[in-house]
Amino acid sequence: MQADLARTEARIEDYVLRNAPTNRAALDRFRRDQLGSGAEASFCEGDAAGMYRVVAGQGVARMRADTDRLLARQGPPTWGDCL
Repeated sequence: MQADLARTEARIEDYVLRNAPTNRAALDRFRRDQLGSGAEASFCEGDAAGMYRVVAGQGVARMRADTDRLLARQGPPTWGDCL
């Protein structure tokens, strides 16, 4: 699951770099800004472990299919304020 999560993250980053007016340095800066001075990622509600359990429980095939649907959308990516 960890390896697939890393691949999924890389796929999303590649999508953003292809479809947004940005570059690697700007994307890295955005991620740092969102995390806040190198802090661990935080979530709007609940906990990261709970979110991980849900994704893991649904399986890698479901995560891949959901990611495929997300990345099939054309146009610039948009950002929400919560996972």
